[in-house]
Amino acid sequence: MAAIDFFHALNLHQASKSLEVCKNEKVRVCYLIHQLSEKIDKGMRCEWIGAMLRNTGIEQDYYRSKYREPISDQE
Repeated sequence: MAAIDFFHALNLHQASKSLEVCKNEKVRVCYLIHQLSEKIDKGMRCEWIGAMLRNTGIEQDYYRSKYREPISDQE
């Protein structure tokens, strides 16, 4: 994916392309979404996370169970 397309997807622009998650990378994508969401205003955070999950095809329940997993691996 081109950098500009990734930028548009992260910023939820209407014309953005869907993000394709590589095989065996869903946990890391969940972690990335979580880490990026920490930088977003709390009022928009849940909406942004939901949109990113839809855009990546990751289920909400899967995200909730996995987004902290890379942190656990480091401890």
